[in-house]
Amino acid sequence: MRAPCPPTIDYRLFVTLDGLRQLPLSIWIDGAQTSDLRETYDRSMVGTTIHHTIELRYQDAVLVRRDVIAELASCRPDWGTDILSYEDTYAELDSGDVRALGDEIRGPTWACSGDAFGVAGCWLGVADRCAPVVELASPLFTRLAWVPAGPKQHGDACSFTSYPDGAYDDCGNGLFCYQGTCHTLCADGGVIDGYPREVLLCD
Repeated sequence: MRAPCPPTIDYRLFVTLDGLRQLPLSIWIDGAQTSDLRETYDRSMVGTTIHHTIELRYQDAVLVRRDVIAELASCRPDWGTDILSYEDTYAELDSGDVRALGDEIRGPTWACSGDAFGVAGCWLGVADRCAPVVELASPLFTRLAWVPAGPKQHGDACSFTSYPDGAYDDCGNGLFCYQGTCHTLCADGGVIDGYPREVLLCD
């Protein structure tokens, strides 16, 4: 006879460091400085959705804010609602971003996990404008995001336009602005401090 499930569900939201840049970044979850949030929910909450907010800060500046939404439910309906734990894992990028790594849900005799691979919220390429957004200029922090395509071509002088979540450049598709010039977003090249790991300097 299988033992009854505990009356509670353990939830963990964990943010790990992914980078080597030596800058004093801090993680805040729901307004408190912590990278490891642990909560316990009553089993009556199975099937409900919980919300949390992660912030990556440099001193008093909020570089990026991520909403975390988790449903306290089994991976498959036929496994029932007897979940024991739910864990969400995110990565803090030292360029200035917070990305999902994956989640894991466990029951008495089963477990399932999802891998988000720590990829950006947009994909690099020439079909869409996925480019670095400057969150803070000095020191430089950026993240990848969808932004409007600009008219500037490779090798042209470029500038930035401010908007509520940062500043984007006026380079065209597949390009990004670096030191005042439009460069190609490429798969191989040199890493640039303050830029996401996908943004490499190759020209």
